[in-house]
Amino acid sequence: MQSVEAQNAALLRVKFSEEPVGVTAPQFTVTDSVSGAPHAVVAVLPSARGKYAWDVFLAPPLGRGRYLLRVDSLRDKAGHEIPEALRSVAFDGVDAADTVKPSLLSVSPAARATDVSLDSVFEVRFSHPMRAQVGATLRDSLRNALPLEASWASLTALRLAHPPLAPEAAYTLCIELASLRDSLRGMAVADTAFCVGFTTEKASSAGSISGAVTDRRGTALPKIVRAKNVEKKHLPVQTRAAADGAFSFPGLPAGRYMLDAWEDADSSGAWSPGKPFPFAPSERFAAAPDTVRVRARWETSGTRITLP
Repeated sequence: MQSVEAQNAALLRVKFSEEPVGVTAPQFTVTDSVSGAPHAVVAVLPSARGKYAWDVFLAPPLGRGRYLLRVDSLRDKAGHEIPEALRSVAFDGVDAADTVKPSLLSVSPAARATDVSLDSVFEVRFSHPMRAQVGATLRDSLRNALPLEASWASLTALRLAHPPLAPEAAYTLCIELASLRDSLRGMAVADTAFCVGFTTEKASSAGSISGAVTDRRGTALPKIVRAKNVEKKHLPVQTRAAADGAFSFPGLPAGRYMLDAWEDADSSGAWSPGKPFPFAPSERFAAAPDTVRVRARWETSGTRITLP
């Protein structure tokens, strides 16, 4: 470590002589040099303010006084660890509040991106550790909304999963920045929406599945079929079977899929497990006996699902 400087009461900037690798928050310890009281390290992120600089976010905040930062088990790209005598640096704390709003560092896909993978997972990175809540929408060129499932790979990295996208199609991803707040102070990124438009790759990389749902009871209620790629972490895609039970999933990314179906008795579009009181039976459900392989530029036909 070359230097440690308190930017405000909740943020330290640490500069190294070269790039460290495998940096994690538990490697950093901050203590009051007089009382020995620790200050929890919430996150350690690469800083945009200098080469080999890292930002250390703290909770609770510092005050005026002398503090000690210690770093353990930190190595450079060659595997060399910081010598014991150089693992601790003293610095002066400040009591100034952090008034800098969190910001977007990167969004993937980028605006006007082309050839976006049909089974991609969107990624958004932030400058500060963030709360879990997020508002985002994905729409096609006809303004139809597609479901999104948000998860956090880390305190600063948001992942947005979605169903497989259509090939050679235009989409718009919008993120409500007011819903995104940092975890330390609750400050929002902004009070507007951030939107990116992009197009997907060509159909040559996609395949399809077709088949039929057989109903042993022969009811006229609608049937929903769902396909889930067991090799990728995107959301399943579903479709409504025709009156004769036929269904198809065009434009699927190559891979192995698990198919299931249910009788949509309540017309909700989602399978209902029923309830004990007042009693309501679960909707009839069945799955294909095996996974189905989808190959690029190929239709896998003849898949059958039988409802009991």
